[in-house]
Amino acid sequence: MHDALVTETWPPEVNGVALTVRSLQRGLLRRGRRVSVVRPAQHPGQVAAVRGERGGIARRTRPALPQRRACGHADRERPGRDFHRACPRRRAAGHGLSSRAAAARYHGRVNYRHSFHAGNHADVLKHVVLLALCDALVAKPAACFALDTHAGRGLYQLEGGEASRTGEALDGIGRLGDGSGAPPAVQRYLEAVARCRSEHGDGAYPGSPWLLAHALRAQDAIACCELQPGEAAALRLALRADRRVTVHERDGYAAMRALLPPRRGETRFARGLVLMDPPYERRLAEFDEAIPALQEGLGRWPQGCFALWYPIKQRRSLQPFLRRAAALEARSALACELLVRPDDSPLRMNGSGMLLLNAPWRIEAALAPALAHLCSALGEAGADHDMRWL
Repeated sequence: MHDALVTETWPPEVNGVALTVRSLQRGLLRRGRRVSVVRPAQHPGQVAAVRGERGGIARRTRPALPQRRACGHADRERPGRDFHRACPRRRAAGHGLSSRAAAARYHGRVNYRHSFHAGNHADVLKHVVLLALCDALVAKPAACFALDTHAGRGLYQLEGGEASRTGEALDGIGRLGDGSGAPPAVQRYLEAVARCRSEHGDGAYPGSPWLLAHALRAQDAIACCELQPGEAAALRLALRADRRVTVHERDGYAAMRALLPPRRGETRFARGLVLMDPPYERRLAEFDEAIPALQEGLGRWPQGCFALWYPIKQRRSLQPFLRRAAALEARSALACELLVRPDDSPLRMNGSGMLLLNAPWRIEAALAPALAHLCSALGEAGADHDMRWL
């Protein structure tokens, strides 16, 4: 029997449809079926990223469960108990993974690598907004604190690495040029990228921890949470010389309870920022953890600014999330959204947004022209942008 699977999206793109179709393909292969995948043309590196693909059939072997346990892998069907059995050192160290949900996030997050998507249109929006928030914070002399709950590795290479396989940066940072004629917020972002490249090479791209470390001041403090051990190790290496930065290899949602309200020694921080950038592998179900985390964070640090990035496939599907966000006990709630193409397909990311709670005064004046410029520079036919108070 020869089966054909037809799909608009396929790994290394990370979304629910791509992962579901690949899971279906693997299930058929295990039953001895021959499987061909029909998909849109991808960047040559994307094809290479699916290891072992030959003749339209993707084959990837996984060790049997006893062998995986011997190598320290946990049983995915029992994420809570088996995670602790496989990782006693992490449990003893108190990395915030005591619940079954946190252990499941650990396993699920392993599938996501931001390196494939660094510098794309979503990164551009997120980092333009992040730097605008940082500039508003440092405008006052008092020390501030920043928490990055899903930090990643801090520094990426767009040439010759995972990012070159997908080519997403070409339609993101690659379209902005030298920034001539761009609004101040976009120029500020491009200057930060240029500084990163002057230090790390022409193909370098800064992640949010690097941007925070270079936008904040000597008296400020930064905490970064990253659950994947390899990414956390790379982050420590990238920022090893900066004593203001602490890296926590733990679940970012759980860390908000431990790290807020912020304090370093005898210093208590009244002002600051929490950046939340989860991978959304569980699609809309991610909001069921993000909203309670925001609620708890606001309760612990009501004067802090909270920024949540979210993907947009179809805007109408986000209305329940936005209604829940508007009901949070914050002084203000601002949604900044950029669509690079019409939101007419649930199978791809058509844009993204930033939810800002307790946003700094007049932040919308800085971001409105930046959104319009990004829509023009990065957008396809039917692109759109929006900024509204909830």
